[in-house]
Amino acid sequence: MNNLYFLLTALPELEYPKKPFISRSELNSLIEANISSRERAIFQLYRSWKDVENIRRMLLDEPFLEGGLYNRGELEDVLREKVGLPQPVFDYLDRFTTKDEQLRNFPLLLRTLFHDESQGSSFFNKIMAFEERVRLTLAYVRAHHKVADGTITPLESDEEDPFIEELLSIQKGSIEIDEPYSDLPALYEAKRYSPFELELALSQWRFKQYAALASDELFSFDQVLLYAVQFDLLEQIANLESREGLINVHQLFEAS
Repeated sequence: MNNLYFLLTALPELEYPKKPFISRSELNSLIEANISSRERAIFQLYRSWKDVENIRRMLLDEPFLEGGLYNRGELEDVLREKVGLPQPVFDYLDRFTTKDEQLRNFPLLLRTLFHDESQGSSFFNKIMAFEERVRLTLAYVRAHHKVADGTITPLESDEEDPFIEELLSIQKGSIEIDEPYSDLPALYEAKRYSPFELELALSQWRFKQYAALASDELFSFDQVLLYAVQFDLLEQIANLESREGLINVHQLFEAS
């Protein structure tokens, strides 16, 4: 408790959408020096989740998420040498060899690795459940816009999830979804023609929603993990804005 008190009072306040006033290396050093071995394992699990999610982003050629253990080059080395990530990651890549297969079965990999509630904290488990609901909601909202006719079959492992039944109603013209995910259809509708604006809007929405998931206990590990999660979002936003700014400058230069 004393270490967490010191840690949380030493960290500068985060304010959306401003870039954090502390570097990632400073943040990681402070966290690692002031948490227990059990909390450290959960923190490493959180960072590994970012690395696994970045495998999907590599497949889609999307910007990397901030907060993982590896940058893009390091992650490519890890996948090539098959060390540095849990064995199920390499088993998944050996089993599914095409890009389409890997993308379609990626949710199964996430569940295999991160949905064992015994290995995480209550907040980490809430993050995993929350992100899966976000993924499913956006997938079916996108399908609603892209598919005027026909059906979309969810993964076999999804079909027993009662949340899926609710989302399947989207295909019939209904997009009534429980809070907080009910915000997503309107958000997607407003921003779907601008991937950059959509990513920013989702980041802002996530920033608020993560705070609602965490424990209210002030000097708890939940608050440490929440800080790391929101820090990563703010860095992601700064990187997106920088990338978008460079693209706009390049387009203006080409037009001149």
